[in-house]
Parts: sequence; C-alpha cells; structure tokens
Amino acid sequence: MLEVPYEESINASSNAKYFANEKAWNTISSAIAHAQESGEGFELVQQMQTRSGKLLWVNFVCQPVLEDGKVSRLSGAILDITESLAQETALHEAKEAAEEAALARTRFVANTSHEIRTPMNGVIGMTSLLLDSELNEQQRGYLEIIRSSGETLLLIINDILDLSKIDASQVELEMHPFDLELCFADALHVVAPAASDKSLEPLMHIDDLPSSQFCGDVTRTRQVLVNLLSNAVKFTESGEVMVKVSAETTNDSHANVTFEISDTGIGIAQDILPTLFDPFTQADVSTTRRSGGTGLGLSISHDLVQLMGGDIVATSEQGSGSTFTFNVPMETSTVAEDQTPDLDGRRVLCVEDNAANREVLRDYLERIGVVAVICEFPDQVQEHLAVDKQFGPLIFDMLMPEMDGPQLLDKLGKDHQQLPLTMLMTPIGTGDADVRAFDRAIRKLVRLSELKAVIANMLLDTSSKDSNAHASKGY
Repeated sequence: MLEVPYEESINASSNAKYFANEKAWNTISSAIAHAQESGEGFELVQQMQTRSGKLLWVNFVCQPVLEDGKVSRLSGAILDITESLAQETALHEAKEAAEEAALARTRFVANTSHEIRTPMNGVIGMTSLLLDSELNEQQRGYLEIIRSSGETLLLIINDILDLSKIDASQVELEMHPFDLELCFADALHVVAPAASDKSLEPLMHIDDLPSSQFCGDVTRTRQVLVNLLSNAVKFTESGEVMVKVSAETTNDSHANVTFEISDTGIGIAQDILPTLFDPFTQADVSTTRRSGGTGLGLSISHDLVQLMGGDIVATSEQGSGSTFTFNVPMETSTVAEDQTPDLDGRRVLCVEDNAANREVLRDYLERIGVVAVICEFPDQVQEHLAVDKQFGPLIFDMLMPEMDGPQLLDKLGKDHQQLPLTMLMTPIGTGDADVRAFDRAIRKLVRLSELKAVIANMLLDTSSKDSNAHASKGY
C-alpha cells in the first residue's frame, strides 16, 4: 500500500519512466488527475518496468482520501499480476487449442462414419441377396451372422455419426407440416418385430389434440420416439409398452406437445438416473450385452429434444418399469375439414383381450361419437348379441387366448355374420388367421382418424347394400 501526497502526485511525471510506454503513463496520469478532481477512485491494469528494465504487468488501484470535503492525498496499491496473467493467457490458449482439436476430431469422426456407412450398406445388401439363393444350413447360418453383425455395426455407426453432428453443431432442424398420429404409428411399427419376439404388445394412445397436423421436424421427432421405444422393448421381458401424446395449446397457432413412453420392464436404479442421458451410459450392462447398443441413444435423444426447444426426463423404479417424458413446442397446422359422416349414436361391439388396448379403443370410439361396448372374452360377444340387435360394426381382435377372430365368427353363426366386420391384426402380420370373411382388416396401433374412416365406410357400405336390396324387391 502506498500513499502519495496531493502536491507530489501533481508532479508525478518523474515516475513516467517506470511505465512501459508513453501511452501507459498517459492513461495512469489521466486517471490520477481525474481522481484528484472528482474524488473518485480507479483501478487499471498496465505494464511497468523495474529499475533493472524487467517488464511487469501490474494492477494499479487508487482511492482518494478526503479531508474537509477535499482530496488531501491519494491512497493506492500496485499488485504484480504478471504470473497470474500469464497463467490466464496460457489457459485461454489451451482452451482454444482444445476446442479446435475437438472440432477437428468431431469432423474426422463424422466424415469417417459417413464413409464407412456406404460399404456397410453394400455388405448387408449383398448378404441379403445371398440369403435368397440356394444355400445349405451351415452357409445360411454363417450369412445370418454376417448380416446381423453388419446391421449392429451400422446402428453403432449411425449413433456415432449423429453424436458427431450434434457435437459439431451440424444438425439442422426442418420445419414441415406432418401428421402426428402417423409419426407415432411409424415409430411403433419399427419396434413391432422386436416386441412380437417377446410377445409384447406396443400400444398407442393420443389425447384429444388441437389438431392432428403439426409443424416441426418429423424425422427428429420420430428418431427420438424410436430410440425410446427400442429401449423400452429391449428392457421389458413381459407386459406392455405404451406411448401417449398430449398437447397444451399456448396460443392460436402453437402448442406444447408432450410424449410419454412407459414400459413394465426391469426399471432403472435411482443412482443411475442423474447420469442416464450422458454418452455411453448404460443402465443395465448385462441386458445391453445380450441386446446390443452403444449407450448413445438416450444421449442423442436428449440433445435432439433440446435442439427442438424441449426437455426430457426419466422416472423409474427398479423392478417396476420406466417412463420417459419429453415435450417439444410445435406449431399447429391448419387441416382440411373432416368429411367423414357423423357417427354420433352408432353402436359398436368390440372384443379385445388386452386391458390397455381396450381402454385405448374405448377412448377412441367415444371421441368419434360411437357408443362402444367392449368385451374382454369372446363368449361375452354372444351374450351381448343375444339381447341387443342394434349393433353396427363388430370389431374382433385377431389373436386371443381362447379363440381367434375367425373362430369366433364361425361360432356366432350366419345371423350375426351379416353385420359389418372388422379384424384387428397384430402390427407385423396376421399369423395363420383367415381374414377373408371380414369386411375390413386394420392393423393394431390404429390411428383415431383411420378408425373413424373405417367405421364410417363400413356403415356407408351397409346402408348402400340395404338400399340396393330394398330397390331390387320393389320397396
């Protein structure tokens, strides 16, 4: 700490030789003069030199001391910050070098991953062609391993490529109108084969939305859905995987769309949840070894959701399943007026053995104005038809524990087979069931708009047949 008398500070030009250059001294002297006149202190960083000529960076702090309201002297301190400033500069340069290296690495990984994908697609394609040719059992087994390994490697490459693009800020969102129900159905159909292998039934439930058409990046939205659904199927051995969507309108043209993917799987330990969205983090290593994966899917999903302006959270309890919820702000898109006939008051009888699917069907049918009676067991269909002749379409689940849809139809007899009939098929095929006796066959994960159109068309067809029959009889 040093104190300079008022008179001495005025004649301090003799100290100019200790500053590195004239500009530095002029800056200090101007600050001193201003402090003397205004009574305000100052702090400056300047370069000075010692008597031996060594250059130092100093922090120059000065505060006027007042007596009777006037500046009597200046009190200040000069702190040598040469070393700390050098360290700060070195850290800044190291940070810039690290960022440049990281960017170069990211670009290299992105370019390399892209170049690897092309020959890998060729390997997988040629393997598939070979599998269609005449092969003995051993050759077919070897080729199946090659194709499976190639597809697994391609998935890993795609994950690395996505992560590299995100790190390099190369992901550009596309804003286009799209059908939200169709986006959901597409994502569920991707995971349907894996779910079928485990006898899981993926379910879809969409709340009453302000519009079925939204404007956003459908590709990235579907990618996040597929990632989360794939994880749900991978870590669920029995039960179900449910995907729900709801929307809260923020103004006339915008809505906050919330997606919820829940399962009845093994769940996630509480100590894992805080790091779940970190790259290469895997909640259950043993399951991942059996099913594959890089631990990048959740990290990529997290980054994509944030890029779209939303947020994603996970809740879980070990042994009780998991729920992933993410929201994305979207614009609502104007859709053409619905031309589907009014279905208010129409009666529909359904049979569906899955409890969650029954609730989805009930909600959808009620929302389109249909009076729905939904049975859990095939025998209940006969009971309802015996006392109520006013039903329109009958909707049958194709695969049920007691009997399939065609077997139930045979059991009903000819009187009830004249009613319009719809078959609900599994997402990936029809199995051995014969659907030829049915007027319509629609796949599960049915969309609300699709269900309404199918029922309306069946009722129109029935009305048309009745009118033609009456006309032919001279009515």
